[in-house]
Amino acid sequence: MSQKDLHDYVLAHRDNKKAFYAYVKKIHKEVNWIEIPALESFSSRFLGMR
Repeated sequence: MSQKDLHDYVLAHRDNKKAFYAYVKKIHKEVNWIEIPALESFSSRFLGMR
C-alpha cells in the first residue's frame, strides 16, 4: 500500500491502531525530511546571551 493510500485509510479508520503504527513506520522508512538549523540560539534569543 502506498504512503498516500495508507494515510487515507488511517484517516478513515482512526480507531485502527495497527494501521496507524504501520503508517508511522512507513513514514520513517521513506524519510524525506529537511532539517534547517536555527538562525539564532535559544540563549541569545530568550536569555540575551551570545
